[in-house]
This record gives sequence, structure tokens and C-alpha cells, in this order.
Amino acid sequence: MVQHQDSETAGTLDELATLSDRVAEWIQMHPAAVLFGVALILIIAAGFGGYRAWKGGQEERVAAELAATLRAYRTAMGADSDALEIPEPANPETAQRAREQYRDRLSKLAAQHIGTRGGTMARIEAGQLAYELDEAREAIGIWETAAAELPPDSALRGVVLERIAMAYEKLGNWSEAARNHEVAAEIETFPMRHWAQVEAARCYAEAGEWETAEARYRALREAVPELEFPPYLSAVFEETRREVPSEHSAVESESASDPAATPTQP
Repeated sequence: MVQHQDSETAGTLDELATLSDRVAEWIQMHPAAVLFGVALILIIAAGFGGYRAWKGGQEERVAAELAATLRAYRTAMGADSDALEIPEPANPETAQRAREQYRDRLSKLAAQHIGTRGGTMARIEAGQLAYELDEAREAIGIWETAAAELPPDSALRGVVLERIAMAYEKLGNWSEAARNHEVAAEIETFPMRHWAQVEAARCYAEAGEWETAEARYRALREAVPELEFPPYLSAVFEETRREVPSEHSAVESESASDPAATPTQP
């Protein structure tokens, strides 16, 4: 009995180590999203801490298969199987071939284990490889399926929605990117929901929807006044203020254009 419990504990720790490795890899590949990476580590650690309570032995088997697949992917990319960072192979064809192969393998693993957390994680990883292959639309489809498999109030769903937004940004579809950021921001359990709101405002500004961007920016400032914005975002929001007339300016403009409102000289 004790031996069985030790085996289960070791399996859970192995899963946590593997997922933490993948989180570190994602942060290395996407330095602009480092803030979200910190939240992702916490979310996955918490989620997999309750692995046995959710699906028991089946979840452990799927997690083990997922870990083995990810280790094999690292090896195919020329890295150590337990490496935290995967260097880009010197031969671009090698990298493309490995990503294509393991995107398909992870997608197959996800399809075989629908309804398990490991299957959903495999789908998220498959979407990441599609994204790295410059297949942003395919990545969006994969991640949207993963998001649908997660509970609406899941913090991990918030992370997936942020990745969907990232892919829409890559396609230049700023409005859809903003919408996904906003949906992520509505998830109360998502630790980085305020930053998702920041990103939504930025995307509205990129889309030229200045009034919406300004409204989101002001609402966030009022709700979380202590939130500090990175310099590049502060510059974006300064531009929104220049593009959107203030209420005072709008009243002055209206008065100037209305002869009835302009006092006449005696």
C-alpha cells in the first residue's frame, strides 16, 4: 500500500516537473508574455496538484504519455530530453520537420484522451507548435477546442485565451485579439486578468478603435490605480488620449459650431 502511494506521488511530481519545463520553454520563446508565464506556472502547478482526485490512474497514464512525447520532441530538436530551453536547430528543415511531426502526434494524443486534463494539455502544446510553424489560423482552431474543453471559470482557460489572442495579433486581427483578451480578463480565477485588460485596450488602440481603447484604459485605471504599465504600453495610452477628445474639448467644439451658443456683441 505504501509502495503504491509512493509511486503515485513520484508520478505526480514528474508531471509537475515536466509541465514546469514546458512553461519555461514557452516563456523563452515569447519574452513579451513573461508576465503571463509566471501565472501559468502557478495555474498548472495548482491544477496538476489535484490530478489523482480528478481522474486517478487514467490521468497519470495520459500525463506519462504526454511527458514522454514532449521529451522526444526535445530530442528531435537536438536538445537534451530534460532541457529547459530548446535551441533552434541550425537546419531550418530539421526544426520544421520536428514541429510538424510532434504537432500531429500531440493532436492525436489529445484526440485519444478527450476529457482528460493531459489530453487538453497535449492539445495546447499542439497549438503552440502550429503557432511556431507560422500556422496561426490552425493554432487558433486547436486552442479554441482546448478552451472549450476547460471549465468556463478555469484559470488555465484564461491562459489559452491569451494564446488565441496572441495568434490573432500575429494575423493582424486586432479586434478579435482584443475580444479574447477581454474574455480572459473576465475569469476571476485568472491571476493575470488585469493584464489581460491592459492587452485588450492596447489591441483596440492598434485596431484604431481609440474610444474603446480609452474607455478600457480609464476603467482599468479607476479599478486598479496601483497597476503600473510598462513604458511601451504607457506610450500607446498616451496616444489614445491624443486621439480621443476629452469631454471638455468636445463641449467646447460643439459650442463653437453652434451659433446660438455663441454670445453676440451688443
